[in-house]
Amino acid sequence: MIAVKICGLTRTGDAAQAVGAGAAYVGAIMAGGPRVLTLDQVRTVLGLRRHEVQRVVVFGDHHPDDVIVTVQKLDLDIAQLHGACTPATIDAIRRATGRAVWPVLRIADTLLPANAAEATVTIAADDADLIALNPFLAAAGVTVTTGRWTGEASVSFK
Repeated sequence: MIAVKICGLTRTGDAAQAVGAGAAYVGAIMAGGPRVLTLDQVRTVLGLRRHEVQRVVVFGDHHPDDVIVTVQKLDLDIAQLHGACTPATIDAIRRATGRAVWPVLRIADTLLPANAAEATVTIAADDADLIALNPFLAAAGVTVTTGRWTGEASVSFK
């Protein structure tokens, strides 16, 4: 099964429609750009935490303490980090919130960022999804090895 994330939501009705259509994740952006929302707007658009969908907020170059406070205030399921972050920052946010953190490594052309070798990333996906992604990940210098039966995978960089 493929899990779909609908992100950049700015209206409550759109979030409700995404959930009704079966999205596994609904997201809002606090990182900047034309779809950026305030904390109160995110609370309104994504609503309360619930079983049928996980709520994600995309952060930019926010201070880790600000990410932690926002995750706690909104009772988010996942913090997606698009800014410069270190493995220590990722771990600190996970420990402080008890929630998932999705760090994003930006790849320019075929070059991984300088700190990519330090990263430890877990991908939650079915084995079939990982098999389908392997050729693309390999082209970016990423090796994937399947982990536990839950569909977790360990990712390492060459």
